[in-house]
Amino acid sequence: MEIPVEPQEVLARFEAIGTADELPEVIVRAFVDIWESPRSGPQMRALLRRALEDPERFGALVDFLSTAAVEPVSARLEGLSPSRPGCA
Repeated sequence: MEIPVEPQEVLARFEAIGTADELPEVIVRAFVDIWESPRSGPQMRALLRRALEDPERFGALVDFLSTAAVEPVSARLEGLSPSRPGCA
């Protein structure tokens, strides 16, 4: 399975996050930029279609996203607190 984006380029967006409250916006912006890009969008849509048709590919995609995105972002956010008072 070939991913049409460089994970390190996407993860670089998360380096500037100062609080956990910023995470949702960064995630949505990254997704929309990738999904709507003329370079990566068609490939990502095709990759997702293929993954949804084949449980093995779907599992491989989930594993990849967990390793390449979720784990590094979680590690980056560890210890960051929300910027709104009263949030834990």
